[in-house]
Amino acid sequence: MVNYDVIVVGAGPAGSSTARYSTLGGAKTLLLDKKVNIGEPVRCGEFIPANSELQNFFSPAKEGIEELFNFPSNLITQKIEIVHLFSPTGKLYEFPLEGYTVERKWFDKYLVEEASKAGAIIKTGERVIRLEENRVVTEKETYETKVIIGADGPSSLVAHCTGLPLNDEYALCAQYVMDDLAIEPEVVEMYSGKIAPGAYAWIIPKGKDCANVGVGIRRRFAGQVSLRGLLEYFVDGFPYTRDKFLKGRIVSFVTGLVPTGGSFEQTVRNNTLLVGDAAGQVLPITGGGIPTAMLCGRIAGRVASRYILGECKLSDYEGLWRKELGKNFFSVWRRCKKFEWLLYSNFTLELFLKVLGKKGIEKLIKLK
Repeated sequence: MVNYDVIVVGAGPAGSSTARYSTLGGAKTLLLDKKVNIGEPVRCGEFIPANSELQNFFSPAKEGIEELFNFPSNLITQKIEIVHLFSPTGKLYEFPLEGYTVERKWFDKYLVEEASKAGAIIKTGERVIRLEENRVVTEKETYETKVIIGADGPSSLVAHCTGLPLNDEYALCAQYVMDDLAIEPEVVEMYSGKIAPGAYAWIIPKGKDCANVGVGIRRRFAGQVSLRGLLEYFVDGFPYTRDKFLKGRIVSFVTGLVPTGGSFEQTVRNNTLLVGDAAGQVLPITGGGIPTAMLCGRIAGRVASRYILGECKLSDYEGLWRKELGKNFFSVWRRCKKFEWLLYSNFTLELFLKVLGKKGIEKLIKLK
């Protein structure tokens, strides 16, 4: 039986960041992923706010943003400058938001390579099937470890096996990659209302005429409406977007889940931590998960390695990741939960957006 100090399950941005910083801290670390090809299929809108924006989103983490979000330029497919948010009746709210779209399959591979360069052992195509106290059992091998970190997404097996909280509320998402579109390549577009009950629809440019085009829904707002049907209508019949897609060509189609219940009260139990989507650590409003996954992954890795050295308790992670994301992160999440009843009706949502206005919407999305 092979022994490791730390085993990280899941090699997305959360898991790769965790494994990297755990290893840099001196812990013998194994990173496992069930996928043979890391980052594929892509289940993400692929947008990341610029470092200058993230420093304002997460002010307690300001000093460490540049180091963590320092990527080769060839991973970036499109720079973004503006967000257009449309109300249910098509009223436009425009505000600046600098960022970029990444090629996620290469982005995830790059993060795994960074973990490997730091010294982490990477094993792909190896599915975890169960946990047994200090053991991680896969289809191929059994490993012994002191710390287990679940970075295995919204439906976390690690959480399920250890009695940690599970995500119980999701947005179901369907997305096309399309090209030959009539879009503004520097503008992310978001559409609210019955086109995406409980969530939003999006156009996230990946180039001058290529974009991720998707729809998210939450079942308690959407009933039994067809997710794929809404996406097809968004492309072919929705009055505010159909002209953009007249010559469009569908390149690929994916579906996925985004946690919408907020982060958990408990993310540590015994020798196990949760991080990223597995811990509900996603941005309110947009559901973006890459920045929070990497920030919390860095903390999880550092805590795990310090624990191995006898310098801290694993439970220290609870306070540290909350401090890193900052008070505004939780304040906006609370406001989202308080007012989400407005999403049941186009009328109430329209009125709410009007009351907020452009500045109010911008502040919510930017965690101000």
